[in-house]
Amino acid sequence: MNQRKFLDPEHKWRFDNRRFNGEVEMGHAPPTLKGTYIVELLAGYENEFGKDKIKKRAKGLENEIVEILCHFEMIFPTAFFDIMIHLLVHLWKEIELGGPAHLRCMWPIERYLCKLKSYVHNRSKPEGSIAEGYLAEECLTFCSRFLNNDAVPKFERCP
Repeated sequence: MNQRKFLDPEHKWRFDNRRFNGEVEMGHAPPTLKGTYIVELLAGYENEFGKDKIKKRAKGLENEIVEILCHFEMIFPTAFFDIMIHLLVHLWKEIELGGPAHLRCMWPIERYLCKLKSYVHNRSKPEGSIAEGYLAEECLTFCSRFLNNDAVPKFERCP
């Protein structure tokens, strides 16, 4: 492990071969690096980050996926490939056009719209019907929470 070489040369653990790997540690710690030396080492390193770097990588990965799938077609039988594997080719284009996934995810919004549509009873005036149904549910929820202590609201019932 050679971790004892970082201790002082006269430390009692350096000579304790019984508790460690059976050897006395006589090595020296590596020299401590100074901040200016590290900056000089990193002077030629390009620290690129951000959207431009990610877009360049994404375009390169799109080409690599096509090549990898071509190699797979030579190795694996055709039964291995279905439509889902072919979707990898178009995945990068979808990400580029659509943006982040949290902005494209419509499931919570669709569930909420479905709940609002369930309030509609009069199709000739859906806005008023939705407002009336929503208000009725809010009033019932308030009453069940605060007015009657004997009744158990549906959101507090055990399934």
